[in-house]
Amino acid sequence: MLNLKGIAIDAISIGGLETCIQLPGFDLAFDIGRCPSTSVHRNTVLFTHAHIDHMGGITWHSATRSLMNLTPPTYLVPAENVGAIEALFAAARRLDHSELPHTLVPVGPGDEHRLACGLLARPFRSVHVVPCQGYAL
Repeated sequence: MLNLKGIAIDAISIGGLETCIQLPGFDLAFDIGRCPSTSVHRNTVLFTHAHIDHMGGITWHSATRSLMNLTPPTYLVPAENVGAIEALFAAARRLDHSELPHTLVPVGPGDEHRLACGLLARPFRSVHVVPCQGYAL
């Protein structure tokens, strides 16, 4: 666990394999990677882009939170990926025979979204080989 200016950060980032950066004090994560066990407890996940090493564990995250009787998670996702993510959840529901409850919030540069922790998330465009965004909190 890192501590930057009083903010606890639990992070794993291995290029091409897994990225999940958690801010436990704010109950949120940036990306979910393969869904590290500690990230199951993050109610809000802000996704930067749709590469598998950044969002491969999204359905597992939702399913595990449901099994643990935790509230359905909220996922902020790049607006251009919403349809594909909805299709991913639809396929997972058919395979798993479960509801996989969650809230999907499409966001993009110029948008603002108030997080449950009280912070305001503002996406901004980031350079990558696929549509990508960072977030200012």
